[in-house]
Amino acid sequence: DGAPLIDPRFVFDAVSRWRYLIAATTVLCGLLGGYVAINTPKLYYSAATIVVDPRNYKVIENDLNPDVFLSEAALAIVDSQVSLMRSPRVLEKVAAKLKLANDPEFNGSAKRGIGSFISLLSGSKVEDYEGGALKYLAEHMSAERSPKTFVVNVGAYSEDPEKAALIANAIVDVYLEEQSATRSDTAKRTSGELGSRLENLRAQVEEAE
Repeated sequence: DGAPLIDPRFVFDAVSRWRYLIAATTVLCGLLGGYVAINTPKLYYSAATIVVDPRNYKVIENDLNPDVFLSEAALAIVDSQVSLMRSPRVLEKVAAKLKLANDPEFNGSAKRGIGSFISLLSGSKVEDYEGGALKYLAEHMSAERSPKTFVVNVGAYSEDPEKAALIANAIVDVYLEEQSATRSDTAKRTSGELGSRLENLRAQVEEAE
């Protein structure tokens, strides 16, 4: 009744039989861990801050578009702009502007860490540099609104701190360019619609006379 549940001699014999395999596995894991650690680059983070004023997203003043927005409605407008900053449309233009498809860090041709080990074993090569750059950019950028404010922090990660700052600023620049173009198009369209209505009213007045 007092016998141990596990016989020490059985454990010793098992370890003795498999000692070479255990040692080889330990060494292999150590080498793999060292390879991954050496080939995993340090990433730097940089952020740009932008204030999104929801009052800018209207064309003319009227009773249906008052100056004072309800707080939740205003924050919802800002959140929609944050989604736009993360959108493929903006990121594609950033990637093209900075030529990230030609950048080994972004296009996947310079895989590091565990990715480099998998590529080494599989012998796979990256061919879609533009798609790879866009995917990497989307995974290494962020856009978040500070709680209860209209302040948005746009950030980017890169192996190069200057490149991280360049990307963060480029995202903001492209977003602002997109918004400027959108507002210009909206103003032109609204102006055209108002002009058409005025012409119709003028015609109706002339007919009435």
